[in-house]
Amino acid sequence: YMPSYAGPLFQNEVAHLSRAFDPPRPFLFILGGKKISTKVPLVEKFLKKADTIVLGGVSAALLLKSRGFEAISAGESDELSIMRAKFADAPKIMAPQDVVVERDGEHRTLEPAEIKAGDAIYDLGARTSASIASIARGSKFVLWNGPVGYCEGGFTEGTRSLAEALADSGAEVIVGGGETVSFLREWGFLERYSFVSTGGGAMLDFLVSETLPGIEAL
Repeated sequence: YMPSYAGPLFQNEVAHLSRAFDPPRPFLFILGGKKISTKVPLVEKFLKKADTIVLGGVSAALLLKSRGFEAISAGESDELSIMRAKFADAPKIMAPQDVVVERDGEHRTLEPAEIKAGDAIYDLGARTSASIASIARGSKFVLWNGPVGYCEGGFTEGTRSLAEALADSGAEVIVGGGETVSFLREWGFLERYSFVSTGGGAMLDFLVSETLPGIEAL
């Protein structure tokens, strides 16, 4: 008899994701995936709210390149310009301590200073994963969206290590993103977090705007 309504899943999404607007501290924000240009408003917003930000995927390579290291990724020149202008000097954003590259057909773990022109960065290294795990254990709230490596190409160790560390951290952990949820389901982590968002891109839009057109309509 109502013209429209929100079901329990929708209500849970809004309630849990809204925790990120005034989170318990320390607050760790982890953002992976590909195009940083679509996530600039999100990173800008959480630079003000998070205690530590970890970038993975293409964004990690762009961050290293913006800080003067050799780094090749799928990122575009305009995305590198965005990273240099907005985030290169942000002290809250943690740069990788080591990364996994493909050189001469082999996977190698290198420190940023060891990266050479031609090395393609595909994952975070073990030292970086250990540092993130340590930060997570000291955090009360963690928000994670997007794989930190090129999982579809077989570079899964960084994302798997992160998933396990967050599951064991004792923090309130909210995860989301289509690729992330698929990965967690495949590796059996899906039930080990405080909340798993099914929102995909809508999750990111909601985190930036704190509302959505459907919420406004309701």
